[in-house]
Amino acid sequence: MADHPPVAALLPEKQPGADRLQQMLPGAQFTVDRILHSPNHIASPHGFLSGPGGAGKAISDAVAQSIPAADPHHPIKAFLAEHASLFGHGPEALDNARIQRDYTTDHNRLRTTIWQQRLDEIDVFEATLMGM
Repeated sequence: MADHPPVAALLPEKQPGADRLQQMLPGAQFTVDRILHSPNHIASPHGFLSGPGGAGKAISDAVAQSIPAADPHHPIKAFLAEHASLFGHGPEALDNARIQRDYTTDHNRLRTTIWQQRLDEIDVFEATLMGM
């Protein structure tokens, strides 16, 4: 019988953020990074995490309005702002990150952006954030 690695758990201080996400978007699911003990993948079996234009569902109107509507990454930044207590950071973490990829698929017009964290102009190994 093979040993299985232990399931990672959220840091206790991030649990209120997870509870808030569940209140706003019942059924939302996430996996936890084994090293950082923070979410590393969040999804909903019922569709998108936000409504049209980056508001609704798991993003409150107040937070959605706090991010400039013209920002091309509005939905992702609004989600990070709304759930900063769950991640341990908000959209400001993207300010110094490098966009590694940014594309829209032809068949469904879904935009995907991948940011690479940098420190002193050097990419941090495996420190990426992907939002779609």
